[in-house]
Amino acid sequence: MMHPALGSLEIVASPNKEVPWLEAFYRGEKQVLHECYVDHFDAAEQAIGSILDGADKETVIHELFCRLISDADMRAKFHGGSMRAWIGVLARNLAIDFARHRRREQPLEQVSDAMRTPHAQTTVEASIEARQVVARFRQTDLPAKYQRVFDARFIELLDQSAAARALGMHRTTLLYQERRIRKLLKSFLLRNAELP
Repeated sequence: MMHPALGSLEIVASPNKEVPWLEAFYRGEKQVLHECYVDHFDAAEQAIGSILDGADKETVIHELFCRLISDADMRAKFHGGSMRAWIGVLARNLAIDFARHRRREQPLEQVSDAMRTPHAQTTVEASIEARQVVARFRQTDLPAKYQRVFDARFIELLDQSAAARALGMHRTTLLYQERRIRKLLKSFLLRNAELP
């Protein structure tokens, strides 16, 4: 059952006016967050679906609600008004960010093809250094739960569908883990850019 304030009613929060559901939302109470998910999933799906489809759409929907559940700072940004409209805006912005990120990425298939050309041959030293960097990343920054996805996508260079099949997981799960790995790898590389 939808809490009336979670719907399209306009409720303005102010420091002088306590709204029980809003306080529960800010605290991250399970029941209120559950109601929020159930009541506004379709709004998020519609907003994201106008930009993404398939597994990418599912990934961003899950990311949105995961962040709403786990991130008190994100919940604190809601200051009243229509919860449905606010979630729609969050969803659309996440979808836009995801789509921009995807456009900037070069598909692994193209990278793999480029690596096979004579111009892309590396020296033995560069190959050894690359292996050392990968080993250091695995040891210091890559959680064990992402090891298999890392190997399939970044070492074996399998495409997403083949990697998901080989690992026996849904493609959306693989996409989510790959996105996390990319963030970890980027952070690791930027942090270690100066190291030998």
